[in-house]
Amino acid sequence: FCSNSCRLQRGSICREGAACRGQAMASIASLPKATAKDAKVWPKRLRVFEEHLVEKGYNPSSARNYATQMAKAFRDYHCSIEAMCSKEFDDLVSEKTYLRPVVRAFARCFSESRPDIRTTKTSGSKASPGREATKGRHKTSKGLSAKEKRLLMRKRTNGFLPGQHRRNSLLMSDRALALAQAAARAASRGPPKWKAGLPPGVRPDTGGRLFWLPKDWYQGVKTTCRSFLRAFVSPWGKIYYHQPTIEQILGRKLGPGDGLEGAMEWAAKQLSQGKSWFGRNPRPGFKADEARFFQLLTRAERAHLLEPSKFLFCVISARRATVREGIQRICNVQSQLLAGGATPVWYVDKASKDAYRKLGLKVVVGGGLVEARNKALCDAQKQGKVCVQISDDISKWVYFKTAQMSVVKSLSEGNEVAKHADRIQVSPVAAARFLLAKMRGAEKPTPRLGGVYPLGNTGMSFGHQPVLRQHFILGDFFVHDRSPCRFDPRMTLKEDYDFTCSHIAKHGSVMRCNRLFAFAVHESNAGGACSARDSQGERERENIRLLQAKWPGVFSLNGKGRRADTQVVMSWKRRKFS
Repeated sequence: FCSNSCRLQRGSICREGAACRGQAMASIASLPKATAKDAKVWPKRLRVFEEHLVEKGYNPSSARNYATQMAKAFRDYHCSIEAMCSKEFDDLVSEKTYLRPVVRAFARCFSESRPDIRTTKTSGSKASPGREATKGRHKTSKGLSAKEKRLLMRKRTNGFLPGQHRRNSLLMSDRALALAQAAARAASRGPPKWKAGLPPGVRPDTGGRLFWLPKDWYQGVKTTCRSFLRAFVSPWGKIYYHQPTIEQILGRKLGPGDGLEGAMEWAAKQLSQGKSWFGRNPRPGFKADEARFFQLLTRAERAHLLEPSKFLFCVISARRATVREGIQRICNVQSQLLAGGATPVWYVDKASKDAYRKLGLKVVVGGGLVEARNKALCDAQKQGKVCVQISDDISKWVYFKTAQMSVVKSLSEGNEVAKHADRIQVSPVAAARFLLAKMRGAEKPTPRLGGVYPLGNTGMSFGHQPVLRQHFILGDFFVHDRSPCRFDPRMTLKEDYDFTCSHIAKHGSVMRCNRLFAFAVHESNAGGACSARDSQGERERENIRLLQAKWPGVFSLNGKGRRADTQVVMSWKRRKFS
């Protein structure tokens, strides 16, 4: 194949063959070779080159890519830094279209824009200024404080921090912005132009609509792009591709605002319309799946299906409404409960009750974790309703429907079964109605407590029977059918283990549905019971000792994982009676 000196397109066969290639290699060999000094200063030159490109307005990722290409060229050609800035080297790479602009940018950086850091004096050029003359001209971040480094980075990136580079690069120029805003004002007096027909090269987007896109904008997909590229058609018929550009034209923030107040305003607005954080109404999807979901019950169990008004849905929460991530999860849980036809009550701590009320929630001060749980149970008993307790960080409720009813023998087999299962996503209201119907339609002893599979490992759940009657019920989501059992006030953590044992001892059984999952965030999110844990795990060990003393033989240490002494395994059949 032809070398770069033949002026043929890359991949063409050279007529002169090896002679031409040899001539090209000879041309490269004639250039000065890299010295030990070049190799030593090369990393610094690459950093200066990358910083120079960012100063000139290049995207940081493009600047980093240019530096990587120059590093590869230095390894391949073994030329000196001075030679790589010469016209001869530019001619050698002229056929490599991807490398030529990189080499020219490198030459401009060290031969024109920054003559003070050239490595050697070249013919026909002036000598480099002395060290004292250039001292302080190009300040580096070495030896600076954190604040000085931040100010220096702002200066290098035109006032924007590193995380803001891409957003800045998507903004329009003043002239383009003025034209777009004038077109927006003109289009506001009539119907959007895209209703008469989409622009060429745009097709409808069959996916879900983005929650931040204004109603009079059309969401499509570019057909002339080899990769998937969303195209947003404006009311005046012009195509835009990025949210920051649209926000610049409209002059307002789209989606949640910045900071805690912006998140609270956005969540309150969405909940007032029955929508989730992402602006979606979950009701239509639930209606389609819940009919199939209730068909999984037997005829005797379907006779016990109650209306949502017969339940008291209690969300146990604390210190979540003061964190942006917590507000998002609160919004998602509330929207799913509203979509199922329930009006939930939020049992929260006294310190953050006002923050919850700003979101438009029905709030009751419950105190600590165990106090809030017991208060919810008492309130449901006073109203003559079934109590459903829910954590505030559950993302979705999913039932895995499979034709295989037998228990799998290995985790890999269980993962394969879960992979091909029919996943039915339902509302928490439908999940509670389903559990209560199975509890009341079960054989005696009739359980008064029902719940979901306690882990997020779907494959592991198929290693158990679909329904278990004497196993742990997770406190994140359970149904309590008017039982006198209450949570032990001495427990500050792992109170759901003790509550499960109390129900089994009182009523003889519980009901855990191992095909129904409530996917939640455990032990890592801010607020809630996570605030009661300590970094050393001593509080959990204290509660484990209390469990083992109260229920001898039932609880043993997990024995697996990094902190095995803070996790337990429950086995009711091993209970020891004194």
